[in-house]
Amino acid sequence: PLDVVMFKPLSTAYSTKLSTYLYKSQRIILVKKGDFFPLFQKAWITSFKWWSCILATKEGERG
Repeated sequence: PLDVVMFKPLSTAYSTKLSTYLYKSQRIILVKKGDFFPLFQKAWITSFKWWSCILATKEGERG
């Protein structure tokens, strides 16, 4: 359940943030190590919500 409820939305959000970053830079700027955290942080904030944690826990209890 965590992989579905929590990490799939995170993966999707990160891919979206990365694609937007590359689009805005017209793919001229390479993605560097220092670019990872700001992009990841935005994706994390977008995808991890308190209700997602509760939903993941309830899904796990159902088995």
